[in-house]
Amino acid sequence: MNILIKAPKTPDLYFRNELPDNYAGPVVKNGNISSILSKTVEVVMQHIRYPGFEVRYSSGQKLQKLLISDWQTEAGLCSMFMLKNGMRKNITELGKAHLRKDHHLLSYINNADCRGVLDDENTFEVLEVIYTPELLQQVCDYFPKLELIIRANQNSWLGERSTYWTPPQVREVCLQLLHCPYDAAMQHFYFEMKVRELLFFMLQHSLTEQQHSFTLHEVAKIYEARQILEQSLHKKTPTIRELSRAVALNEFKLKKGFRQLFHTSIFDWALHQKMLKAKDMLERTRKPMKEIARLTGYQKVTNFIIAYKKHFGITPGAVRRS
Repeated sequence: MNILIKAPKTPDLYFRNELPDNYAGPVVKNGNISSILSKTVEVVMQHIRYPGFEVRYSSGQKLQKLLISDWQTEAGLCSMFMLKNGMRKNITELGKAHLRKDHHLLSYINNADCRGVLDDENTFEVLEVIYTPELLQQVCDYFPKLELIIRANQNSWLGERSTYWTPPQVREVCLQLLHCPYDAAMQHFYFEMKVRELLFFMLQHSLTEQQHSFTLHEVAKIYEARQILEQSLHKKTPTIRELSRAVALNEFKLKKGFRQLFHTSIFDWALHQKMLKAKDMLERTRKPMKEIARLTGYQKVTNFIIAYKKHFGITPGAVRRS
């Protein structure tokens, strides 16, 4: 990886080819590891390359401003999924893009300097998948616009904008890549399927997406509704009527706009966020099941268990025992 990381208050940051002793995050099996550990910065970068694509996962935490420079010298389609925090990117010949949490960035790059600054001095997680032109040629028959982009062989955004909202089901595929349960031989086959699934989604929504018919004011109201949902994960999900009144946008436009912007319904979005929150607490904390149920808006533990199993196909108790 051609990556340079700088922190103004910590002039000397050195990479080590091992995980920090206190690292508790996902491990990309059979991947290469580069990590930085100082008093104010902890960064772990993992990447694995297969014929046709490369997968990179970066995570960590920081207590100060962090500058990340990445030189892309080979042509290919670069996709970046922001799992935690946000980042402001600046790419040669393309300009700036603001990648927020749960958004992804999509660009075709040929020899570019990509620089990024994380939004907050907090934890961050980023997943990147880079596709070679040879792999992309396999899907050009289905996405003719992609053929033109590859032939031009210039730095360009895919679609009419730089960043797109990542639906819950696609974020789940990202997590499946990071938590691959198979050995080295099967992992390659598993990654082959998953990265193609991501590619199909991204091309479908960036190269064939229709523009929504909402004003900037209405779009802002829809994002405000999503923010209200995010702040309500610990209690019963607001009804459509309650959300509509809270953001002063009629129910029809709110429901239609939410689906067009985020590719899912209001209720399904809120449910998935609750389940992700519960999953994180089950895996990272020792909170009792009753407390986790309460913190995700369920008064009865049985209702929480039923909802979790229906969503993930496994009971929360089984997650704790694994």
